[in-house]
Amino acid sequence: MGSNKKGIVKLTGIRGTVFLPSTYYSLAREMVKSSDEAMDIPVISKYATGVVIFSFAAIESFVNQLTAKLGVVVEPSGRCECEYPKIFNKIDAILGNMENQQQTLLLKGRGEYQEFDSLRLARNFLIHYAPVEELMWESTGQHFETENLLRIERQLKNYYSFSEKSIAPNGIGTYYRIFNKECAKWAFARIAAFIGALSEVSGVQPPRFTDTQ
Repeated sequence: MGSNKKGIVKLTGIRGTVFLPSTYYSLAREMVKSSDEAMDIPVISKYATGVVIFSFAAIESFVNQLTAKLGVVVEPSGRCECEYPKIFNKIDAILGNMENQQQTLLLKGRGEYQEFDSLRLARNFLIHYAPVEELMWESTGQHFETENLLRIERQLKNYYSFSEKSIAPNGIGTYYRIFNKECAKWAFARIAAFIGALSEVSGVQPPRFTDTQ
């Protein structure tokens, strides 16, 4: 990755094969199978968590490769010139590079984009969770659910069925209820759905994922 005097970041590098997206795709697929075969609720949630994370990684790595392949220039996400561009900056740059400037609006109006955004929020909750809230649960003995967890619940409830309410302590029951077998299947399906939509709107041939085992 390099930058010019204006502070605009240009992504360069990966070209040709779709190696990393295929790797993340295969990992997500394996975890979907493991989640479906598991019987213990914490184990199911563990695999569903992995599917969410790797499904998002598959999409983001494809976006990175598409950005590099098209030679698209991406503005930094924040005020610092060295800050890595966010995925929506990259998507906007890819579609803004097309002759039809309405392409970004076209993609954002599609269901695949909305569900990808929900996947992003779920992934961010898992990656950037706040352990201080767990300490509060333990120190006070109270059972409550954080606003972040409730937000994820509201965001995902229209896409798949949650599990029955759990009596697990410290709010972990809501986590088990949301990140279940149906979550794993839904998150995995976002890979092909969003990459297909982005490829169609941007006028490129969608990749054909292969098993990397």
